[in-house]
Amino acid sequence: MVATALETILRDRDVCCGKNSGFEDAVLSASSLKELSAKLEGKHVLSDGLSVMVRTQYFPQNPASARLMIKALMDQQPMLLEWKSRVYVLYGANFDEIRQYNPDDWLFTIRKLLLLDVRFSDQRREIELNSQTDDWKAIQGFMTLSVVRQ
Repeated sequence: MVATALETILRDRDVCCGKNSGFEDAVLSASSLKELSAKLEGKHVLSDGLSVMVRTQYFPQNPASARLMIKALMDQQPMLLEWKSRVYVLYGANFDEIRQYNPDDWLFTIRKLLLLDVRFSDQRREIELNSQTDDWKAIQGFMTLSVVRQ
């Protein structure tokens, strides 16, 4: 399912994630999002001989996660989130913001995270992680990534 989640956010079959793609080995051998982030970081050679440079950032669950998630969403960065040992595409959030004197001091309170569960193609595909009813401590972390062809 990690391969399908990556395909959803990258939309480039040469890069991800089928047979002979640039990410095939990394995706098949990763057991967690943290491990996947480490394996994807750096240069990958594609089957046509061209290469891509991948930048990833993995963030474990911590109190600063809300700020990092919201910033990545505002910057329209593709993200994957690991919750209860499953990987989801994180595509949106319902949140409150409190402005401080400096924009770097903004505080965010996330109410809901909007996720895609790529295992499904019906109404079960879109899910919400609700701060009031779901166990946010079960979030292992999230990852952002960018891919540049060279």
